[in-house]
This record gives sequence, C-alpha cells and structure tokens, in this order.
Amino acid sequence: DTAIENLKLNLFQTEAYMDAAGVDANYALVAFPTADPSGFSWNEFSFLIQDLVDFETFTMPGSPFMSLVTDSTLNANGSQAVLEALNEYDPPTGPTLVNYRPGAKRSLVLVTDDGDIGSEFEFQLAQQALEDQNAIFSYIGDTGAGGVWGLPGNNSDERYGEMVRLTGGGAFDKDEFLADPDLFFDEFSQFLVSKVKPTESDVNYAADGDHVVFAARNGLDDDVFYYDNITGDIVTVTDNLLEEGGVA
Repeated sequence: DTAIENLKLNLFQTEAYMDAAGVDANYALVAFPTADPSGFSWNEFSFLIQDLVDFETFTMPGSPFMSLVTDSTLNANGSQAVLEALNEYDPPTGPTLVNYRPGAKRSLVLVTDDGDIGSEFEFQLAQQALEDQNAIFSYIGDTGAGGVWGLPGNNSDERYGEMVRLTGGGAFDKDEFLADPDLFFDEFSQFLVSKVKPTESDVNYAADGDHVVFAARNGLDDDVFYYDNITGDIVTVTDNLLEEGGVA
C-alpha cells in the first residue's frame, strides 16, 4: 500500500523533529487483525509485533516496521488495537506487553483507510484506557463521517474523531498524506512534537543550573516535569495526577 511505503520513507522527519526538540522518542508497532495470509502475519486479533525501541532499531532493515505490508484486512478493529497498544488487551495466543518507560508520554498514531468496527463495549474500553493513561490519540485516515461498509455508528469521525477530541490529538487526512507525503509529514511531525514536549508555564518553576523542575501543559492537564540540562532528558514527575490547571 502506498500509504505504508510513504510512512516508511518519511518517518525520519518525525524523529528529526523529536531529536531537535530534545524528545527521546521510542517507537512500537501494533498490527490490526489481518485476513490475508500474504500480509505481515495471519492474526484474527490485534497484536503487538514490535515493542518500544529507539528509532534506529525500529527502522533497521528487516525490522517488523520495515517488513510491514498491507493486506485485505476485513477486521479493522481500531478500538482493540488501541487497547493492545495500552496493555489493556491480551491476544488469544498469550499476553503481550508494551514496555513504556516510567513517566514517558504515550502517543498513539493509528494509520488506516477504514473506520473502527470494534464493538461499542470495546470502543468504550478504549476511550477509558486513553483517559486513564493520559495518552494522546491521533490518526491518519478518512477524516470524514462516512459509514464503514454501511454499518451505522462506525464511521471515522464518530469513533476515531471522538478519541482525538477526548485526548487532544489530531485527525489527519490520508488523501493529503498521499498527495504530498513530504509536506504532510513536516506538519504532522511538528504537531506530534508539540503534543509530547511539555510547554513551560510560569508556575512552579525551580532550577539550579543543570536541573530544572517546571509545571507545564501536558495533553489536557498540567503536570510537573524534571529537566536535566546536561543530558537533555525530560522526565514526567506527575502524570495526570493534578486537576485541570492544578500545580504540585
């Protein structure tokens, strides 16, 4: 699929923006259920095929991401994929685990040309998991409100759009991505960085030169962060523990 190949070619832009912003990003990969054995794998359920690793490992030749191909997926269960990515779902073959680093911001990006056909219960569970883990959800797909295979209630905006609005993420049109992948990824990458890199505020700010503690906007709430000026690392001290606009 052209979208997947362009994703492989342009993801470096995202990493470049993350690096320039001092964000030490790791990447993982969850696959939709597949219905075609010519695809990457033969699964009837969402499945973690690459745990979190650095960008170099994620994109090395032969990695799960670089080996990914699309198929005639008939089970575009996006809600289940979100649950799998947030360690709230275990495939029938056995439990999986995305090894998030302590304090790391969780940002999910779903790439699809279908809407979510998960059950209403799965959709509600996915929303709750996103909210509980203070995760950010964005997607590249059909940003319109057209139905999926004529099924009422399962359109892109109603499901994925609701996750975007819940978490402060972004909805990005797949057609714009295909029309100009380079320009699209430039804007898309800047958006992601703006969401995962804390924006300093003028409250609860303390520093001793090499070490900085500050409160900042983080998704939909304020959190407290530690910044090491020597290494450039940013660590979340609190994650969704403060009320809207609260300070430690």
